[in-house]
Amino acid sequence: MSVGEQMDSRQQTSVKDWDIVVVDDDPYSLDIAKIILTHHKANVHTAINGQQALEVIRAVSPRFIISDIS
Repeated sequence: MSVGEQMDSRQQTSVKDWDIVVVDDDPYSLDIAKIILTHHKANVHTAINGQQALEVIRAVSPRFIISDIS
């Protein structure tokens, strides 16, 4: 089986219509993440700090959270 056939046989998971929260204090990183996830039809919510993230998470109940922790 070729690599292409292996890739085609894998189960694909879509993020379409998922509520995803992205937390990062770098606006550029937030923009890039939002562009990529929106391209895949996710509902993207962003936050620039922990307090804002908690507010968004409570309001949205996301399926997935992406955060840089430093």
